[in-house]
Amino acid sequence: MKAQDKETIYNLLKTAASGVCGYTAPAFAGAMPDFEDDAETATPNDAIQTADAAAPNTISAVAQKIAACQRCALAKTRTKVVPGEGVMKPLVVVVGEGPGYQEDQTGRPFVGLRASFWTKCLRPSGFRAKRIPLSQTS
Repeated sequence: MKAQDKETIYNLLKTAASGVCGYTAPAFAGAMPDFEDDAETATPNDAIQTADAAAPNTISAVAQKIAACQRCALAKTRTKVVPGEGVMKPLVVVVGEGPGYQEDQTGRPFVGLRASFWTKCLRPSGFRAKRIPLSQTS
């Protein structure tokens, strides 16, 4: 990851924390850390292409994989799968805790009270909600 991308994420988190708390959280007090580019790892192009080809490349493909999965207790009681929403190759991804009742009923992440909290966190950052993928764990 490039240092500039790390700074963008740091600033997003700092702004969201300040917007929610109403003050600068202690974790963000002081100067911004000095970020550096990560070292590039030598990976043959064919290995990258193979990994990309095996990965689902649409939200509906992700949803199909989730619907077929029966490895957790949530699979036995869910009404709908909640694969997430947003772009497939983002700079930032937001992952919340497992889907609640409203998410299970709609098949969408961060609905109801969670949606208003998420919007409140995101608003000060300048990011648009539709450009940041949302997902939830199980």
